[in-house]
Parts: sequence; structure tokens; C-alpha cells
Amino acid sequence: MICEQRLIKLCSLNSFVYIYHVADLYNANRLKEFCQWYQRINPLVNELLNEAAEEEKGADFSNVSNSSW
Repeated sequence: MICEQRLIKLCSLNSFVYIYHVADLYNANRLKEFCQWYQRINPLVNELLNEAAEEEKGADFSNVSNSSW
């Protein structure tokens, strides 16, 4: 919970995408709630999330080795 509070204080338009992914990855409920609220008051973050999703789709993973599979 302390980590979530710290991330909330650090959240800005520039860091939102990363914080949003961390909240989802680690199932941080309070942080997820904050991100949902932040999205409502800053509609611009939806564009940032869409851009990040497009970058992930277009990412080139051809140089990643399959030895760990």
C-alpha cells in the first residue's frame, strides 16, 4: 500500500502509461482505482494508452532467443 501511495504521487501524463501497466501487472487494486480516476479527469491519457498499445503490436521480437522456452 505504501508503494501504491508513492506511485500515485509520481503519476503525471508522462508516467501514466507505465504506472497503469504496473497496476495491472501486479494487481494493485488501489493503484488501478487511481488510474481509472486519472483517466476520467485527463482524457489525453487514453490517447497515450492507445499509442503504447500500437507500439507493443508493432514491436519486433525477432531477436529474442527462444532458449528460455
